[in-house]
Amino acid sequence: MRSAARWLALAALLSFSVAAVHAATTDEPERCAAEGWMAGMTPAEREYLKSKKLCPEDVAEKDSDKSPFASPIELQLGSKVAIKGAEIFPRDARRFFTTLDVDAVWEPGSKGRYTSSAGLRPTYTRAVTTPVRGFPGCASPLRTAGLERIPGHSFQLYGDLRQRIGDFEKSGSDQTERVEQFLYGVGADVRIFLFWLRELERLTRSDSEYPRLALTYYRVREGSQNIQDPPDGVNAGQLQLAFSAEFPLRIVEGEKRRGDDAAYERYYQELLRYAFCDGADRPATEPVEPRITSYYPWSVSLDVRASRAVDSDDQGIEPYADVAIKYRRPGARLGYLMRYRSGKDLGLEFGDEVIVGLMFRAFE
Repeated sequence: MRSAARWLALAALLSFSVAAVHAATTDEPERCAAEGWMAGMTPAEREYLKSKKLCPEDVAEKDSDKSPFASPIELQLGSKVAIKGAEIFPRDARRFFTTLDVDAVWEPGSKGRYTSSAGLRPTYTRAVTTPVRGFPGCASPLRTAGLERIPGHSFQLYGDLRQRIGDFEKSGSDQTERVEQFLYGVGADVRIFLFWLRELERLTRSDSEYPRLALTYYRVREGSQNIQDPPDGVNAGQLQLAFSAEFPLRIVEGEKRRGDDAAYERYYQELLRYAFCDGADRPATEPVEPRITSYYPWSVSLDVRASRAVDSDDQGIEPYADVAIKYRRPGARLGYLMRYRSGKDLGLEFGDEVIVGLMFRAFE
């Protein structure tokens, strides 16, 4: 078991090191790269498009960052202490990356129950492109060349190396016993691109995680085989179907002024005309972003799974659900949440657990 833990720690350190070296050797250009259709732009125009992150490479990077694995890691403090989320390395990966994910809950008290799952996922990803919507009617073909399509649905193949710990009550007793396991698996998933969710991000000026549907097969490498009377299916191979998503809610707070959203929409359309139109259709000066005092701090996250033991006498489907409502102001690291989870995940059963308290985003 210790060797598995050391292996995971070494792999995580290697991923962090690769990401650090990559970041240290990458120079952020001040202008869009003078390649292809961009070669016909003046340095000033390329510098302006870069400042607004409208270069072809910026558009591709923004959409590639919508990894189905990377919901920011959060520390959650309330009646229970929890940490949940994921990070990918390197962050600007196009084909291959590694995901580090964690989901742990500790309940203080006399029993002090603790559950955790931490894993590494080496991943290969491919995306299909989809046509861009929303260019102004006056957009110049020269200025929009190379931007007509953006990454849409994406497909991933991955391996999963995972260590998990879970406390459970022995049947007919108040005593608690701990399961410690090292699991390995393979899987595939699809990230579902939705234009209405992309538009919701723009309208609420906030981020979301596009829906992800994954199918993974797990095997137990080592761990709880020596426990007497372990939970049914905990040592069996498991097939798991999982769905997850996080999206903002259109609940406005702040010093809401009449026309706040309308002012931002006018600015956004003028910005598009300034960036992509020519002649009389192009504003004479760069649009000035209005002072927006309203914001959309509420969001909802969903994590639903169904598991089935494939080499056990008990081959029923075991559901698991984890739902959270979050409140966090734009740019803030500290927020509030109410989280509920229940069900059975890969053979380990969770009671009806509720966390109400603070959340802190460790990385962003």
